[in-house]
Amino acid sequence: MINRFIRNFLNGQHIICKRPVLEQLHANVLNLVTDQYGSFVIEHVIEHGLPEDWERIVRCLHENVPTLVTDQYGSYVIEHVIEHGRLEDRERIVRCLHENVTSLSVHKYGSRVIRSVLEHCTEQQKRSVLEQLRDIVPTLVTDKYGNYVIQHVIVHGLPEDWERIVRCLHENVPTLVTDQYGSYVIEHVIEHGRLEDRERIVRTLQGDILKTHYKSICSIIEKCLTFGTTEQKNALIDQLCADDGTGKTPLLQMMKQQFANDVVVRMVDGADSAHRDKMMFAIEEHIPALLKRQQSLKEKDGRRSRRQKEEAE
Repeated sequence: MINRFIRNFLNGQHIICKRPVLEQLHANVLNLVTDQYGSFVIEHVIEHGLPEDWERIVRCLHENVPTLVTDQYGSYVIEHVIEHGRLEDRERIVRCLHENVTSLSVHKYGSRVIRSVLEHCTEQQKRSVLEQLRDIVPTLVTDKYGNYVIQHVIVHGLPEDWERIVRCLHENVPTLVTDQYGSYVIEHVIEHGRLEDRERIVRTLQGDILKTHYKSICSIIEKCLTFGTTEQKNALIDQLCADDGTGKTPLLQMMKQQFANDVVVRMVDGADSAHRDKMMFAIEEHIPALLKRQQSLKEKDGRRSRRQKEEAE
């Protein structure tokens, strides 16, 4: 409530009236910037204050970037400067981060700042950061926070950056698809990568890995079905309908898992008639349950569409 009052006061008062408040803010920047509510006030001044006000604030922030980027609320303010500040402000922040790119990329709050640099800084500004990230892909891709940094490089880096990263990923797809965080990156490549990237991933999923790890890679299979070509989808369906060596198929085993049912339903919906028949033959005993689940998903999607339409209105 207090920080909202201060922001409203700064918005509505004549500069002469709010000058004493601004002077108090300047005297307490470091205390405010790491405070849950004070950080919002500082962000407000950065975005809406006079040049002389946010210049004084940003100068103070620059002197403390290494500690602020690992603080929950301080990191939010640094992100705000990167997004709304001047070109020279971004350059100074990137220089301050240079020696700690690796450690920050696997830090809960520091990784958010690195992602902000990748998204909002110019190619020249973030080049040194990208060069360091390309050398530590194996470490980042399986890290809880680092995997999101790699996803940002894939989206916001130059082709030469994500080509080197994707090349590294392709060399390790069998282990990454079964890793909690590595699988997120593989899904991101399937969704945002090139046709040939998806093709290589689909080829890797064929064979023993699909038979052995179908439970843990359901979300990756679903991404392939959503963004893959007809040929890629058919190749996956062929593998899922093949005997896994026990007289059963991975598809039948998936039908027995509640979390995999949705994937099977979407697979049936997206298959051509020949492959749909092939799937039905493989899961014949579970067809009633599949049809019931299919109807449930349609009703769920319908409710979601109606809710989104109501919110839009």
